[in-house]
Amino acid sequence: MRPADPGARRKALVALGAALVVGTALIGGRSWYSEPLAAWLLEDPALTQSRGRLLLLATGALLILPLGLFALYLWRLGSRVIREREFPPLGTILLRDTEIIAGDAAVAHGRGLRAIAIVVVAAMLGMAFVLWRVAQLLTD
Repeated sequence: MRPADPGARRKALVALGAALVVGTALIGGRSWYSEPLAAWLLEDPALTQSRGRLLLLATGALLILPLGLFALYLWRLGSRVIREREFPPLGTILLRDTEIIAGDAAVAHGRGLRAIAIVVVAAMLGMAFVLWRVAQLLTD
């Protein structure tokens, strides 16, 4: 049994609260930024198409990059588990007391984490493909 980090739960709750505040502000302030954004998009008809592509690219990056970072985290965690033959690996910040899995069972967990990372990358590539097709349809 590996003990939990006493400050980790508090840090996680603070991060969750901050994300909640930022998300609420973005959703609640939509009218504050959507009208100027639409005006900028449509102010010059010659640039509307390229500006629309730019907005689509920025939105796609905001959706796809976190998935890539999550896949990288899962891959690295899985590799550490396989290398150390222990799950969770030593040095992992734990929110609660956790039973240690060792040996072949830990290696299976590590391989599972790496498989999930591959699925996340596939989802990321699928989203990128869909956004690319939408951008093509908007420009044709």
